[in-house]
Amino acid sequence: MLASLATDRARLANLDTDILVLERSLSALRSQRDRVQERLDSYIYPVLTLPNEIIAEIFVHYIPIYPLCPPAQGFDSPTLLTQICRKWRDIALATPALWRAIFLPDPNIPPTEQGALSDAWLSRSRVYPISLQLNTSFVNLEGKLRAEIPTAIVPYRARLEYLVLNQWAMSYVEWIMTEFEDTGDLEELSVRASE
Repeated sequence: MLASLATDRARLANLDTDILVLERSLSALRSQRDRVQERLDSYIYPVLTLPNEIIAEIFVHYIPIYPLCPPAQGFDSPTLLTQICRKWRDIALATPALWRAIFLPDPNIPPTEQGALSDAWLSRSRVYPISLQLNTSFVNLEGKLRAEIPTAIVPYRARLEYLVLNQWAMSYVEWIMTEFEDTGDLEELSVRASE
């Protein structure tokens, strides 16, 4: 029994020595990590040093040229710019020219969210004239106009400058023009063949 106690004491001393060595190594690694993190924290990406107005102008050139409508998500969409960093999100949301054209309904957005999407999008355009492109699925399977989209866009009709309908929505032009009586400065109403 005394022999096993002596062995355990020796093993305990070895374990304490191993722990001390590992703690010193860990301390050295933490110190190195802190220095690297400090260098990273001090780095300023050159694009973030540009004035917000210049970044906003670059953003406007990123999306399709007005009156073309960007997609609600993905490449060429202003929503992609809001997902890069906080500064870009703030700049994009504060740049009305990015939000003045919209393609409805967006096939990637659930139908129940289309009205909220169009309202949020168009409210960000502030006082800018707007461009809308309404697609086939603007009409439901029974051939009736979906209410959530028109209800959401009617408050913005006075700023409507361009309205593009596909050929299947053509039968609803009279309804749209009645609902959009006050179309303000409507410059162009066009009908496109379905793709």
